[in-house]
Amino acid sequence: MSRLDFIDVTNENRADFHRLMRIYAKELDENQRRSTAPEILEKWTDRIIRKQHDKGRYLKLCHDGTTLTGFVFGKIDLPDHKGYKKIGYGCIMEFFVLPGHRRRGLGREMLRRLQAFFAANGADRMYLTADPVTGVPFWEKMGFVRTGEISPENGLEIFEKEVRGETVSITVSDYLTRELAAEIAAAQWHCAEWSDRVTDLLYGYKTKSDAFNLIARADDELIGRLQCLQSVDEPRLWYYGDLFVKPAFRRRHIGDRMLQTALDVLRDRGCRTLRCYVEPDNIPSLNLQRKRGFSEKPFLPFDALVNEGRLMFERELCGFKAAPAGAPDALYICDMYEKSIAELHGAALGEQERPTFFAEIKQMLTNRDPDEENFLIYCGAVPCCWVKVNGLESGGAGWISMLVVEPKFRRRGAGCFAVNFALKFLAKKGKKLAKIKTTEDNFPALSLYQSLGFFVSERSRAVSGDGKKRIYITLDIILL
Repeated sequence: MSRLDFIDVTNENRADFHRLMRIYAKELDENQRRSTAPEILEKWTDRIIRKQHDKGRYLKLCHDGTTLTGFVFGKIDLPDHKGYKKIGYGCIMEFFVLPGHRRRGLGREMLRRLQAFFAANGADRMYLTADPVTGVPFWEKMGFVRTGEISPENGLEIFEKEVRGETVSITVSDYLTRELAAEIAAAQWHCAEWSDRVTDLLYGYKTKSDAFNLIARADDELIGRLQCLQSVDEPRLWYYGDLFVKPAFRRRHIGDRMLQTALDVLRDRGCRTLRCYVEPDNIPSLNLQRKRGFSEKPFLPFDALVNEGRLMFERELCGFKAAPAGAPDALYICDMYEKSIAELHGAALGEQERPTFFAEIKQMLTNRDPDEENFLIYCGAVPCCWVKVNGLESGGAGWISMLVVEPKFRRRGAGCFAVNFALKFLAKKGKKLAKIKTTEDNFPALSLYQSLGFFVSERSRAVSGDGKKRIYITLDIILL
């Protein structure tokens, strides 16, 4: 289906409306074996134009980007209206799609737009009288049912339907399906054969980094899509693009809902920075970025995607929170420590050592030494990191004496968050210098600390918990 725009009738295009009304009336006359005088039709058309801005009236010409395709005219029945009426109902007065543009989904979109107008004006039901040849099959397909009533104005049967908003669902799809890729292409580019555009990009990122799509549906119809891609070079940098909502569903915050869902998913996937690119004159998109906390940044490319000429926006995401660890948290700490014991060069824990180690950790968390504090870092409700700080009561430097990250959360920013949190905590305690110690062969830890501004202050040799002699490196950072 082509993009459909809804246009007011103005002095500049009223001749177009008259032309469409003549075609419309001719079809009705032929189907109902009658004849409408030209002068009556002209007065009828002028009266519709004249009343289009009255309370509860809706008149729009429909344009698919190339040509006019039809029009829709409806109203809310009010007590002071003349003739047959159903007070408070939405009434579809005139509804027409040019014959050459039928079976393209335009009528469905026109009805959806009018139905939204009725709902916004408080109507719970809507009704119409239908041309028996071209009208009845369409309206019954749209869910209208016969009431058995006959309109005293034109002798045609009255059909009714409940006015309701569609149930919009938003789902996350990691791999799509071939059928869904074609459905996206048909909705977004009006060409199902272009599904290879969707498949090619998804394949490229799924095989090199990661990607997923957000799909919005109204009942069974695909009405929107948003795509998220993980940078090949910077795993914690993601990009979102291809935000699309069908015209009939715009201004209903569906794009906003898809973006919010994407933000929630990306936090769970360890995204630190989300980036997008916006055309400078795309005011709705610019407003959406600012609403969702994005800030404009100097332009940088994202992998090999072509975004030149657009404005770049980014938002920093953080799904981690810190909380003091208590005795009930001993189970999490022991589990994380044992999974990391090889990297920490600690003594292996056998079946007999585990209960003793657990009791020691639980006692440490219960007694709360005033010189130290233990924290758990959470991703949502899930503990993912343990960090301990020492030297709180001494006059010297503060220490980050333990940092253990659950293996499933490594390279997702949990360790970086924990160190930054610990540094801020020590600064609030009045410390001017923070220290941390690790072994020379713990390359991930060294890389993290140095990336955060730590510098090597001391090297020493000592026996680690597993009984082997190792070189230990002490790193310092000045707290401002």
